[in-house]
Amino acid sequence: MLKHGISKVFISMCIMLLLATSAFAELEKLTLKRGIASKKVIIKAMSLGGYCGRCLNIQLTNTTKKALTIQVDPGMVFLPDDTAYQNLVLWGSEQVEVAPGESKDIFVETFCGKSYGRYPRANVNYTLQSKASDTNMVKTLAFARSNRLTPFLVQHAVWLFTNHHSLNSVYKVDRPKESELLINYLAKLLKQEVPTYYNVVALNNSPDEEVIDKEKARMIVPAKWGNGDYKHMYVTIYKANGDIYRKIDGDQIIDKDGVTMNIEFEPHRDLKGTYTIQAKDNNNKVWFEKTVVVDFDYRPF
Repeated sequence: MLKHGISKVFISMCIMLLLATSAFAELEKLTLKRGIASKKVIIKAMSLGGYCGRCLNIQLTNTTKKALTIQVDPGMVFLPDDTAYQNLVLWGSEQVEVAPGESKDIFVETFCGKSYGRYPRANVNYTLQSKASDTNMVKTLAFARSNRLTPFLVQHAVWLFTNHHSLNSVYKVDRPKESELLINYLAKLLKQEVPTYYNVVALNNSPDEEVIDKEKARMIVPAKWGNGDYKHMYVTIYKANGDIYRKIDGDQIIDKDGVTMNIEFEPHRDLKGTYTIQAKDNNNKVWFEKTVVVDFDYRPF
């Protein structure tokens, strides 16, 4: 009786193992690109409104008799039926399991692919771009995801690849550390010099309007110094002839690595010319000095 009981338990365990193995064998993992190319997955895409965030709904239909685990590739580009609106670039990494014959919606994170395009309204139909994505853009999106960079900073990096923006357009004033991390990565990837100043534009989130507000363009010069013997700093901008142009008492970001203050030049306020920026303490010790040329003739967009 004991042997018979053990035999039944053993057989039951074997059956369960076989069933589990069979179920595992029926689950296929693939990327969204591979799924579409192999016709194992059919998609329909529609905008949810906006361009930075979860702004695209992709309906995935599994055409196979297996359950599919589908991972979204970074850098896929979707084009709107109405070309006045934005192309949408996927950040990637979302994953979803779709049963055989089932359709399932997934909301994916996107970036604007045309800095000159308009903010998409909801319910605009989108189709996948046929040409391959830029390899360096794909690498950059993966780097940004793994380092948890803020999307509005990553947006400016995307325009390097989709609209040929300059490297010094990748900067977010309130995220200097993240900006520095991304800039250093991009400079190495693209074999370019790290910029010494940045051209910053404001992003527009008004439906049907262009996503860049060109009237709010600024030139940013990050001033950085150590904080070992931190004292209040007096930051002054001098003209080329040595006269004082402007004194600054702005916000300073202080952390374990030192102090950062962003010096701003605006086209509607500041004159073109060569300026020297200095940061001095109470004893007139110079902690930071940089000479910059301000001309506002850049075209980052």
